[in-house]
Amino acid sequence: MTDDNNAPNQAAIGSEKEFLHDLCNSLAISYGNIKLLSVKMQSDPSMDHIKIQEKLEKALKSFDRANSLLDQRRNFIRASS
Repeated sequence: MTDDNNAPNQAAIGSEKEFLHDLCNSLAISYGNIKLLSVKMQSDPSMDHIKIQEKLEKALKSFDRANSLLDQRRNFIRASS
């Protein structure tokens, strides 16, 4: 037997888990690309500028996604208050 009063709480927890998963993925992608770029640039100072730009673009795109997720959450919380 399930408690119907618990359903909204479970939905909120599920939503929060999804939010945190998406946020963590975006940050991990950004960090990974910047870290990889740093290591490669240290080992190969003459690294191709196009490859550098590609890694930076991937990191920036992921940071943009993280910012978007945080803005959505902030707006949701403000609307719920």
